[in-house]
Amino acid sequence: MSYLEKHKIENEKWKKHFKTALQNGDKDAIGLKRVLKSYDRHPQGEDMEMFDFSFDFSKYQLWQGGKIISKDDFEGSILADVVNTNNEHNTKITIKNNNIPFIIASEIMFEVLRSGTDRMQLIHIPLLDLLEPDEFKPKELGHNIIGIAMAMPYPNNQPFCCNIFTKDSKIVKITFSYVGPQRLLEFTNLEGFFHRN
Repeated sequence: MSYLEKHKIENEKWKKHFKTALQNGDKDAIGLKRVLKSYDRHPQGEDMEMFDFSFDFSKYQLWQGGKIISKDDFEGSILADVVNTNNEHNTKITIKNNNIPFIIASEIMFEVLRSGTDRMQLIHIPLLDLLEPDEFKPKELGHNIIGIAMAMPYPNNQPFCCNIFTKDSKIVKITFSYVGPQRLLEFTNLEGFFHRN
């Protein structure tokens, strides 16, 4: 059973719990209701098993300071392959038909996969290859891992985070988060997702 198939089962269990919390007037559940109408729910801050995926996109938008600073329609693919690096599983993202290499590198390596409320987050920690395996323990960092990643230096076209948004266990949007300056690159399409086994 693939990760997304397992996630679909867990998501159904969570929906039942969430519905009960809403009926009981839980404030956190009410606040999440709007967000969760758009995307699947994931447990917050849990380490996840990396998985291969592919996402075809037809449009990108680059956001900075709450405004779109660049956008275009072009077709391409985001491919994710789990690779073994120094006995650790990492995810290698490849942007196929990358018309914007000045905005995003065509290949990016991510070392950590964590869940967020409405997304899964691949996180890149630069210079990680200079550390010994026992010097970096992402499970011990918990929610602080995003702050640590944001404090690191990156080339201008290197995001620190890849956000994967799903709806009914299908990838519907992928965004990349940058620091220095803070920007968000969003890839979307109308057709959705297919999962590679």
